[in-house]
Amino acid sequence: MTIDQQKLRTLLIERASQRKLITYGEVAKKINTDWSKIRFTLPNVLDAISTEEHKQKAPLLSVVVVDQDNQKPGNGFFTMARNLPNPFQIDDEDAFFAEMRKSCFDYWKNQALNAPPFFTSADIALLAKRGNKTYDKNNPADQAAREQIKATCWAKSAHFAEQVCNQLEGFVVSKRESAISQGQEFFPYTWVRLTLAEHKKSGVHFSLGVSAIEVYCKVGYKYAGDLLTEDHKKALENYMETHKIEINRLKVNNLSGYDWDKLVKESRQYIIDNFKHYEQMIALLAQNRLREQVPPAQFAAPPPADAVPSFAPQPAKDHVAEAKTKKELGDAGEALVILWERERLKQNNQKKSAKKVEKKADGEGYDILSFDKEGNEVYIEVKTTTQSAEAPFFMSANEVAFARLHPQQYWVYRLYNYDKATNSADFFIIKNLHQRAEFRPTNFKVYITQ
Repeated sequence: MTIDQQKLRTLLIERASQRKLITYGEVAKKINTDWSKIRFTLPNVLDAISTEEHKQKAPLLSVVVVDQDNQKPGNGFFTMARNLPNPFQIDDEDAFFAEMRKSCFDYWKNQALNAPPFFTSADIALLAKRGNKTYDKNNPADQAAREQIKATCWAKSAHFAEQVCNQLEGFVVSKRESAISQGQEFFPYTWVRLTLAEHKKSGVHFSLGVSAIEVYCKVGYKYAGDLLTEDHKKALENYMETHKIEINRLKVNNLSGYDWDKLVKESRQYIIDNFKHYEQMIALLAQNRLREQVPPAQFAAPPPADAVPSFAPQPAKDHVAEAKTKKELGDAGEALVILWERERLKQNNQKKSAKKVEKKADGEGYDILSFDKEGNEVYIEVKTTTQSAEAPFFMSANEVAFARLHPQQYWVYRLYNYDKATNSADFFIIKNLHQRAEFRPTNFKVYITQ
């Protein structure tokens, strides 16, 4: 049985904030299954949760899951703690458990206590009063109003979005204080955006916030800026109108019947229910952002293999900035190809395969796992450039070796003319790479032998 890691994490946070433990058997009941069906998978999921908490410098959350008889975590908990990056030195397991349990209880109790008060009619009245009115950054009254909106509606919108995000696997929060005022005008609403991490640059998102009349959660897209063209916006509007996508609204006069838990629960369910529309809107954009082209009929010949380097001085480089730019370009290209591949498979009635398309970790020899029309695995390497189709590209020794081992299954997506403003590119696919390319070494790893 597959265990929903995010739901389990939410359950453990709830127990920790109440300063309570939970047994393995109780966990099974809470996720509507028998202990016998999850006894081998649950420890791995608990380890994954605590590993992620450790990365965020939080206590190990799985410490609250204990054996019914001795009221302690199993041996696997202590093994995991000893093998984490920056591992714990554990000499006395009982003492470690007691200390970690207290840290976890205190941490999540404080998190709960630090939650801001729920939205009030007074918060929203200020937003209604100031919305669409002139904002002068040099006017003390306007400055005071902006700070008050920031401390109430905007801060509460951010908390609202973060709590929903904590209960949705793979989502990230994007929040900006410019969602209070821009230029010379107050906005009549505040907003914070939720997207899957891989879709941050897509322009499609879930928007959570408050307006002059309601607290809301909705599917939307980025109206301002150049990220979406007018054709993109029209396509998204048509889709939303055709499918009659509604907004989850909490009107001002109903605020007294709500608290954070109820609002977060409703909004999480809204996102789950409308996730299919979010994905379809992303797919609409993917079809327009990547433009498949016929490869050039002829590429420029590489320089002679025995060409002598010029040894001419090169301009100074900011290598840190250059590496950051290259990573951002590579990540953007990979995200576009993932969307393209998923949609290609869906259009070919391979929906199960589409769900399995995934980004691979560095070092595996390729970027994306996908499938051909027969359902066979294909290994996709994405090479993205802002230059023309003829520009050469670099491959690591690891990538070249993997491509040689899997010549028929290794596809190179060559993205070129990449435009950061519209997040779009032209592309063609290279198959049988070693039959179509010439490889030139450009760097050497040197070992001193004597």
